[in-house]
Amino acid sequence: MNKSSFKPENNTYRALKLQTNKNVLLSTAVCNTVDKHGNYQTCRVLLDSGSQANLCTMEFARKLGLTLTKNRPISGFNNLLCQSNYSVTVKLYSRYENFTLDIVCAVLPNLTDNLPAESFYSSHLNLPENLFLADPNFNISSNIDVLLGAQYFLNLILPNKFVRNQHFPLIQETRLGYILAGNLPLNVTRNNSVSSFFIRNDNKLLSSQIEKFWEVEEPILVKQTSHDNSICERNFIENTIRNKDGKSIVTLPRKSDNIKLGDSLNNAKNRFLSLERKLIQDPSFKKGYSNFINEYIDLGHMSELNSKDLLISDSEIFLSTSSYCFQGNKLNNQTKSCV
Repeated sequence: MNKSSFKPENNTYRALKLQTNKNVLLSTAVCNTVDKHGNYQTCRVLLDSGSQANLCTMEFARKLGLTLTKNRPISGFNNLLCQSNYSVTVKLYSRYENFTLDIVCAVLPNLTDNLPAESFYSSHLNLPENLFLADPNFNISSNIDVLLGAQYFLNLILPNKFVRNQHFPLIQETRLGYILAGNLPLNVTRNNSVSSFFIRNDNKLLSSQIEKFWEVEEPILVKQTSHDNSICERNFIENTIRNKDGKSIVTLPRKSDNIKLGDSLNNAKNRFLSLERKLIQDPSFKKGYSNFINEYIDLGHMSELNSKDLLISDSEIFLSTSSYCFQGNKLNNQTKSCV
């Protein structure tokens, strides 16, 4: 594994827990689910539109015998470290209509305190008759098995709702039944600890820790460029152009403008004289060679030097002409070019 290929997973969650003197009812529902033996069980679900994650308790996962999948540790409620090494897949069945959900939950030891914070008489709310409540015992303080996040929350909402005033909870129809949420018109007998779940994926802490790890483990890489490579790069940047046909043109860099190869004129003369003797001995070879040289002259690839041009200096280089030329093929009498 290297630094560029490592990508932290979205598995860090944060929430807030506070003290309040108000009774606020959170939305809960009771759903059916199936254990590993195929038997139906019930579970109490907290519906939370402020959560990016779905959660369940370890007790619930063990009760159903769900398969635990290894997961990275997450942190945490109120910025505290909270171990969640496993996740499970849970199937929820609505008791209100033919509706099911398959959700993946991170497993935690506990989700929250019992909800509501204290039990009360539902008759104080004067609820409409014949309502199919998602949680028939919404007024009884009891534990939460599953937290259902925003991924599914809004998909559960149906059009019907009942609103009395700001002192009473809102009654909203969902695919799980009617849920209640909001203020309760009840006297508070004690300070209540209420969990406010604004849970979000937050990998900044994990990412920074991993980044520090790589900074310690990896050596400092210093880009080393030779002098010749620098010249080539500069030549490419300064001399690259694009012609009218859209082709890129760049000059070939030379290692040095002052190249000294010694006395190359005499060597070139000797090789040329040797080639001349060979051409005299083989007329067909001479004809092919002469045609090739004349073609080069016609194309402007070479020009004849006069004796006054042969002023030897350190910067002048003389190269002998090639003596390799294919002779005419006797079968089809074709003469190939010199190479």
